[in-house]
Amino acid sequence: MEELSYLLDYYKKRVERNPQLLSSHAIYSEYLILSERIDEAILISLKSLLVSPWFLRSQIDLGLSYLLKGDYKSSESELNHALKIDPENDNANLLLGVLYYVLGIYDISIKYLKEGFNYNPKNIYIRNLYYILTKEELPSISHFKDTENKVLNGFINSEQMLKIRAENSGKKPYELLYALSLKSENKLIEAIDTIERILIYNPYYPNALYTLGKFYEMSGNRRKKDECWEKCVDVNPLMDKIGNLAKNYENIHFDFDDLKELQKLNDRIMDNIFSKLITEEVSYEKATEEKEEIITIPEEKIEKEIEEEKEIEVEEIEVKEIEKEKEEVPFELEEIKKEEIIEKSEGVPFELEEIKKEEIEEEKVPLSKQRAEEKSNIEEDTDYYKKLGDDFLKKGMYKEAIEMFTKALKLSKEK
Repeated sequence: MEELSYLLDYYKKRVERNPQLLSSHAIYSEYLILSERIDEAILISLKSLLVSPWFLRSQIDLGLSYLLKGDYKSSESELNHALKIDPENDNANLLLGVLYYVLGIYDISIKYLKEGFNYNPKNIYIRNLYYILTKEELPSISHFKDTENKVLNGFINSEQMLKIRAENSGKKPYELLYALSLKSENKLIEAIDTIERILIYNPYYPNALYTLGKFYEMSGNRRKKDECWEKCVDVNPLMDKIGNLAKNYENIHFDFDDLKELQKLNDRIMDNIFSKLITEEVSYEKATEEKEEIITIPEEKIEKEIEEEKEIEVEEIEVKEIEKEKEEVPFELEEIKKEEIIEKSEGVPFELEEIKKEEIEEEKVPLSKQRAEEKSNIEEDTDYYKKLGDDFLKKGMYKEAIEMFTKALKLSKEK
């Protein structure tokens, strides 16, 4: 418990020092969950998602925290949003399975467990809960993984894959397999078009972004490849396929030491969920119990971060002084700017002015202007609720802070 207290203090300082460091947000949130400080964990996940609404780990942590709090409606909503980001995510499916197990709605629980198993047959927690509910063991390989292997080895062509996709209600992962089958037949342009259509509705789908990046690399479009892979890293830097790829892209949101820590924490969090919410034990098989590894943070790293913090404080003072100087803009400079604006407006060609008048008569409020105003209003409201949330948080009013940050996040997702 003392070790956990030390880690909580360490990651709290990291989050406060760098609000953009999402990997530390996720670790801090999960240590709060393990400490049963659920409201605080919810707040950290909300703040993380306000920085990046598509960071998958924090999205799942938010759904998990609501589940432990007993707010099942919010948990279901957030976990389903995680599946909108990544339709193949086995842990989001698992937690939805746990949610419906707790509610006693076993048929829906089994449905989510089967879905999660389909995309990751190695998830031992899915296997264990499925056995508890059905007293049956899941097979060693799933339908999706079997189909994927056959597509990659050329045993299923694009025409056959279309039928399989239809049989599986056109689910996005099967659509992705269809794109892979097109690539196997050297129809690279069609394969790229197929994935780009998927990303219209699921713009942050990690596996689709990764695969599209591979296809762009094959086509020689390195700029597009980098765009896809950088975005993929933003969503899920822990994705197996990425491996060391993340190191090629500078990212202010992630520390690689944090990512290693998050990998270790995943099993610990799931064990915690099962011990709290799953009342029955698995008789046929239990996840192998490994000796808990004590996490130590090197003294040098702490000292280095303290020095960095001092440097940041000095920089902030300098920035404030510069901003103060900028605020005191001489009156003559303002007059010069006004004159320049008048001159530029007078130099607008007559024909252009007539065209603009006609456009205004045809449509009083242009669509682009409407959208710009809506976006501006959303941004203002988001900042307003964030500020209120921060004020409540400073006062220790967690319930009110959660409400404000939730409203801000909802508006941020709409944007």
